[in-house]
Amino acid sequence: MGWEICDGSAEFKDVLAAERRRWTQTMNINDLTYQVNGAVFEVSRILGAGFLERVYENALMIELRERGLKAESQVPIKVFYKEEAVGEYFADILVQDTVILELKAIENLSKVHE
Repeated sequence: MGWEICDGSAEFKDVLAAERRRWTQTMNINDLTYQVNGAVFEVSRILGAGFLERVYENALMIELRERGLKAESQVPIKVFYKEEAVGEYFADILVQDTVILELKAIENLSKVHE
């Protein structure tokens, strides 16, 4: 992205702030997903297998918050097709308003899961 000298207008400051947020989010996405993976592995290590999705969701919410991450469960997200709302999706967990987690509890891994 090229930068131009400007007069310090409010519009430019807004654009600059948005660009900084975008850059910060890009820089931190790897750190964020690393933290999320760590939380998932910790829940799996402690609880093991055999529970319903809701149990893992509740435990993961605790683990994410203990790690200082903003986490919300069952977050409604509007779905659009060609700029028209076509439905609503509920994310199992939304972390830092950035990462969507869709949890699945299964008995065994199959080819579909690979």
